[in-house]
Amino acid sequence: MRHGWMNFLVLLLGVALLPAGLRAQYPKVAKQPPGGLAGEVVSGKGAPVEGALILWQVADGGKPHVLHSDAHGHFRVAPLHSGLYDVSASKGASSSEWSRNLFVKPGGDTTVTLHLKITTAAKTASPSSGGSAQKGY
Repeated sequence: MRHGWMNFLVLLLGVALLPAGLRAQYPKVAKQPPGGLAGEVVSGKGAPVEGALILWQVADGGKPHVLHSDAHGHFRVAPLHSGLYDVSASKGASSSEWSRNLFVKPGGDTTVTLHLKITTAAKTASPSSGGSAQKGY
């Protein structure tokens, strides 16, 4: 009878310790911190642009998100999963080109400078350019 309890106790102890032994066989994977997208919006003359509208999205064409540049023209989007992102900026009649496929890696910021330029649609036609702008209308 004594051996029966002893065997049961050894079996119970073995089962209790088994998961710890199995976990020790697999290396722990270090969880990497998320990354970010940081940048600056500047005018055609290189001056920082406060309050510029920033559009950013996952590079696969996902839904765009919006934020604004700060008083120094800076912006930061975080935390972001590692991957490719697109970003552009606009303010008034000026906008930047889309910066596409910016790779955000874990644990750091990917930086970009967005240069605003007056958009073609915002330029007004002048009589010397053959445009159809008429006075009084």
